[in-house]
Amino acid sequence: MTDPTTPSMPLPGDKPVRRASFMFEATLEDVSRVAQALRFFIPPEVPEQAKSEMEIGVVEAMTNIVKHGYGSSEQGVIEVSYSLSAGVITIELRDQGKPISSDALFGDDLAVFDFDPEDIANLPESGMGLSLMKSTFDQIDYQSADGSNLLRMVKHVQASAAGE
Repeated sequence: MTDPTTPSMPLPGDKPVRRASFMFEATLEDVSRVAQALRFFIPPEVPEQAKSEMEIGVVEAMTNIVKHGYGSSEQGVIEVSYSLSAGVITIELRDQGKPISSDALFGDDLAVFDFDPEDIANLPESGMGLSLMKSTFDQIDYQSADGSNLLRMVKHVQASAAGE
């Protein structure tokens, strides 16, 4: 009998788990670089729409960490971890900035997309990040302990033959 906490060995023919992890300065300038790096690690058989959705969610999460977690006066680092296994992409962002309240992340009062995208002058300037994150990932978990915050975003993807 195997211990359920021990990862099982891959079966013959199973694709290996893809993993990447890196750190970057918590600046708005580095947010786009991280999004590009994540796109590099996502295999071409993942549909383009899923890649774009994840990019939007990750950029929003990282921007929130930079602006609200560290603020304009603090310097910090964000650690990004990426893994793909059995059609599940998990992206984790770890930082030591100000934690977000559970109510803010999981409350019912998140901004809704009730605006006219054609009315450029009246588009909301902020407040949509958490809603975008929730709409682009299948699962979002957050925990903060001992000065460290961990945001885990999970997306289930189906491979396409053409990578579209």
